[in-house]
Order: sequence, then C-alpha cells, then structure tokens
Amino acid sequence: SRVVSVLVEVVTPLSGYAGGPNNLVPSLEIGTVADPSRFMTEDQNDVESSGSYTTTPDFHYTGATELEIKCSLSHLNATGGQVKVTVTYV
Repeated sequence: SRVVSVLVEVVTPLSGYAGGPNNLVPSLEIGTVADPSRFMTEDQNDVESSGSYTTTPDFHYTGATELEIKCSLSHLNATGGQVKVTVTYV
C-alpha cells in the first residue's frame, strides 16, 4: 500500500491562541509515530489562514499491519478554528 496524498483544509483559521513571549504560532504536521512529519511538515500548511494545502508523498509501506498515521496539532490553547485532514491511500 501507499499514501498517495494528504489534504489539509483550514475551514476556519485557528484563533485566540497564546503565543507567549516567543511569539509562537500554531502548527500542524502529519506522519507516523517514528517520523511525525513524513507526509506533511508544518511548513507545508498554515493553520492561521483559510485554504487548502496538499502534499503527494507517494510513501510505500509493506507488512500485514495497517500503517498508523499521526496528525499532530500544536494549538497553543486556541479558542477557535476548524481543520480537516484527508489522507488518500491505495
């Protein structure tokens, strides 16, 4: 099997978060437990802006077990926002 594409749709940008003294911003990455950004790095999307972000990692995996996909959102205690993640595999 292989992961063909990853689509992140920021329906409503994240808002009301606390960036702290370092002016941190929310971030999202998608991958596996071993490689959290294998399919999409935080630089390949922007959860502060509405829009669609796509990657085509074409990652092949083998084995009898299913691949566990990890979506990691650092929301910094955001009070609003809606993000949809779609992973396409064959």
